[in-house]
Amino acid sequence: NPGTEDMCFFVVEAFPHQGPSAEPAWVHMPDQLVDIGGLRAAELDLKPHFTGDWERFRLIEVPASGRLEEPAVTDRSQVVHVLAGTAAIIVDGQRYRGGPGLSAAVPPGLTWSAANIAGSETLRFIVTELAVA
Repeated sequence: NPGTEDMCFFVVEAFPHQGPSAEPAWVHMPDQLVDIGGLRAAELDLKPHFTGDWERFRLIEVPASGRLEEPAVTDRSQVVHVLAGTAAIIVDGQRYRGGPGLSAAVPPGLTWSAANIAGSETLRFIVTELAVA
């Protein structure tokens, strides 16, 4: 999805934890985008929607020549997935470069960054976080 169309996720927990099932929810993430230090970002707390260890889902837009720096977190894993633009994603010093479809897994305790290297095009990506024991 180049970011010009709605993206829908239908998620079924394959290994749910204890607790009641959540009701279906519709959240239009682009409507939630706010300016944060030169970037645009929206986030959704996933805990009310799942019984498992899901934490947070984010949609992030980085302008031309912009960069997002993320500190290391020890209590969750993260997956970064590029939707539009061209990114240089650096995870603990290892660089990955690509466009839509590029994904990078970030284990707990590692820093990461995402830089927009696509000239004038906005870099758009999502980050999904999962708690770890």
